[in-house]
Amino acid sequence: MATIELLDGGIKIEMFSNDHNPPHIHVKYAEHKCLIVIQTGEVYSGYLPPRKLKVAMRYLEGNRQSLLTLWKTMNNQ
Repeated sequence: MATIELLDGGIKIEMFSNDHNPPHIHVKYAEHKCLIVIQTGEVYSGYLPPRKLKVAMRYLEGNRQSLLTLWKTMNNQ
């Protein structure tokens, strides 16, 4: 697991090596966590409070290509 980014408000973006498809990020805030598909922005599983999810989605939208590249590197694809 690698912490990719720490966002304002205590949101942590993580990515795991050798993780399952589809390519996704792990987003954690306090006791909440969710997986978000990089390509579509779909919440794959879990829950974040709506305001925190909005912040995570803005981060994803601004970093989608670099996150996909990092996913491929970390998952040997």
